[in-house]
Amino acid sequence: MRKIGGFLIGLIIVLGVIVAARNILIVQGIKAGVKTVTGLEVVIEQMHIGLLRPVIDVRGFKLLNPEGFPDKTMISVPVISVVYDFPSLFQKKVSVKKMTLDLQEMDVIRNQKGEVNVQAMQKLMNQKGGGELPQVRIDVLDLKIGKVVFKDYSLSGTPKVSEFKIGLNERVENITDPKALIALIMSKALKNTALAQISGLDMKAMEAEMKGNLKELEGKTEQIKTQVDELKKKAQDLLKGYAPK
Repeated sequence: MRKIGGFLIGLIIVLGVIVAARNILIVQGIKAGVKTVTGLEVVIEQMHIGLLRPVIDVRGFKLLNPEGFPDKTMISVPVISVVYDFPSLFQKKVSVKKMTLDLQEMDVIRNQKGEVNVQAMQKLMNQKGGGELPQVRIDVLDLKIGKVVFKDYSLSGTPKVSEFKIGLNERVENITDPKALIALIMSKALKNTALAQISGLDMKAMEAEMKGNLKELEGKTEQIKTQVDELKKKAQDLLKGYAPK
């Protein structure tokens, strides 16, 4: 009995180490992926990964500002929930069945040099290099955006602050590119506010990114339709061969 008890304790310890190592690898993978896409660093306060269900819950996700900006955080997301397809983790493209993203606050900051943080991020995103972009497909995205805060440090050390309530709660389907996800979030947050002009963000480029994502989806849909039509024709031809004469 002692041997069995010792074995079970050892097994539990080993499993605990494996789970902890897996969690660390996934956290580092997410940080590296976001860095590759945006050029910015990420802070994750807490993450829970389901043992029996393919679910990842992220708490305290923060996208940090580029260098040269007085405030540390650009985007604060208290909760991100991801339901993923487990077998896809071992494939080239990860399939996310559903993502819930609750963006509490986005801070658009103009520093003392007149530079704007979201514009600086867009320049980093447009730069080549930095590694291969992660391939992710999101079937369903439930996106919430609370507010956007504009802080202008260009006139003095104390910022002039303006707050814009967004109150977005929207479902978006079939996102096939992580850059299109960033473009979608930025567009939804800024498009209907004065910040679209103040930020210097290239909204046309953002919309083009999203349209490119939609065109890719439409192309795949048409391809599937063609394949279905071909299968139907083959089935009809096959049935003709068995028709009574």
